[in-house]
Amino acid sequence: MIPSRLEHLGSFFPTPGYCDEEMHFYRAGGLREPGADDEAAHQDEDEDIEAGRFARDEIRRMIAQGEIVDLKTLGGIALLHNAL
Repeated sequence: MIPSRLEHLGSFFPTPGYCDEEMHFYRAGGLREPGADDEAAHQDEDEDIEAGRFARDEIRRMIAQGEIVDLKTLGGIALLHNAL
């Protein structure tokens, strides 16, 4: 998907004291499918990325049932929740 607008939600260091990696989270809006003229937007052959839409209740259920377990995703969800 290609966004027409991005909103910076926040940033954090996922492993302070271990490395200096900083993660930046954005909310993407005005999404559209890549077209033929969007060559850079197409996946590489070895990429396995599947975009999806989820309602807030579905995200809560996925967290509660252990389907979403990595802290980077949970951190992004928390930043998004604070922005809503």
